[in-house]
Amino acid sequence: MKDLRTPAEITDFVSDLSVKKATYRPATTRILASFAGMFIAIGGAASSKINILMADSPLKSIAVALSFTIGIILVLIAGGELFTGNILISVGFLNKRISLKQLLINWARVWFWNFVGAIFFSLLTYVIIKNDPKEIEFFQNILVKKTSLGFFHALVSGILCNILVCLSVWMSFASSEGPGKFLLSAFPVFTFVLLGYEHVVANMFYITTGYLSGGSVPILTTVLNSFVPVTIGNIIGGCIIGAAYENAFKN
Repeated sequence: MKDLRTPAEITDFVSDLSVKKATYRPATTRILASFAGMFIAIGGAASSKINILMADSPLKSIAVALSFTIGIILVLIAGGELFTGNILISVGFLNKRISLKQLLINWARVWFWNFVGAIFFSLLTYVIIKNDPKEIEFFQNILVKKTSLGFFHALVSGILCNILVCLSVWMSFASSEGPGKFLLSAFPVFTFVLLGYEHVVANMFYITTGYLSGGSVPILTTVLNSFVPVTIGNIIGGCIIGAAYENAFKN
């Protein structure tokens, strides 16, 4: 692995990247954000399968967390615009290189198209699992679990999740090589999954597949108990990382 960027150099890199992301053509954002939603869904599908196959194993939680990391690796190496990672473009806003309008438009577009990508993969997943009672039951149960946390619990879990996800993305920027990005990004994501924190894009997949599998949680409950607090929490968690480093190394 070549010499890594220093934390100060990563901060400058993220500032430059913020401008690039905020000025992408809408079509570029649509494609890359849809891919990122699908990539995270792939991680969710893989970890769900491991959860079912290793239901009685004491190593289940570790295997589930490891399998989910394929999602962030695909985003960072294959290329994707992920809402939780894009919270870091707040660095560009804080050092006045992008406007608040550009920031919010990027976040909104990426969130929406992440959902489109996640729904697409959920639909395909359901075609494969619809005749498997264990898989159907798993996704029904995960829908109930993720919509029963309560607003404050989901908010705090979202904060903790995106502190780790943004550290994963931040550290991946230290390296320009694929193996380096893999090694630097995987373990913070492994940690958030192991600890059970809430990631809004992963939830887009889990919740959609739960509904397709026959889940009956009211939509309003899902919005208020999961999507709203987890989205807000993910924004706060990511801004904590971005704002702290920007403040530490600003000129």
